Amino acid sequence: MTKILGESDRRTPSMDGWEHEYRVRRDDGEAVPVMATCSRTVEVVASSSGDKELRGFVADHGRSLALEKAEAAQGRRGASVTLIGTSFGVSCRYDYADEPEVTLVARTGDQSGFEVRRPSAGSRPMSRGK
Repeated sequence: MTKILGESDRRTPSMDGWEHEYRVRRDDGEAVPVMATCSRTVEVVASSSGDKELRGFVADHGRSLALEKAEAAQGRRGASVTLIGTSFGVSCRYDYADEPEVTLVARTGDQSGFEVRRPSAGSRPMSRGK
């Protein structure tokens, strides 16, 4: 069963909104770091939004989606997930240690719309926090 092993509130006094880091263990035993972040503006928008997923994301600081999206990365080693609340919904980004040059990005409610991003020639791969 996928479960949260640890949680860290990364909010700072100067931050407009919140940021939580979750350490999730998937069914296959792999630990996946998940970062969830949302601005105060998006929190206000979500309160009157018809987007249930965005409202849920704001209400539990991304906890439920952290579990869901970490599980969705199953089968790939070294995955990390970033969830960002936006006024258009929740954006989900997957990064993989075995393919640091590839990033999968999608709005969470639209899994058919993955965008594969590869760095341009001469650019450095994006770093991932641990």
